[in-house]
Amino acid sequence: MNNDKTEVKNIVSGYDGLCTFENYWGEKLISVRLEHYTSGMLNKTKYFMSTMELENIADRTELKKVFSIRTSIGELDRYDYWAVTLHTKSGRLFRTKDRFRCSYTFHDSFDAVLGVNGAARTLYIAFSSSLGCSTELIEVL
Repeated sequence: MNNDKTEVKNIVSGYDGLCTFENYWGEKLISVRLEHYTSGMLNKTKYFMSTMELENIADRTELKKVFSIRTSIGELDRYDYWAVTLHTKSGRLFRTKDRFRCSYTFHDSFDAVLGVNGAARTLYIAFSSSLGCSTELIEVL
């Protein structure tokens, strides 16, 4: 009798996605820096780092699929982290907290919408199937 157990793991590594950016800040954004990487809570090494600089984004503007990212699904201790820094026309600077975690699931298409809401002072991330996330944008003085 064979008592060997076969373990099957579904791992998708290095899957590409495209992100749309939305400006609902209430004013023109002079510059926006978008950042995405995968990392762990224990092993904090950054993998698949992507950054994008956008400039002169009018209020109520949606820039479709402007930010290319790579993610990793199915690996233990591997999550999606995001960072946004924005500079407003009125001269104010805002950023996300360090290591803002908001991860894709197997059900998502790996495209996402990143947006900023000035009334709430938040960054929001919307995925195709799973619930998204939001976080406060902190003013840098």
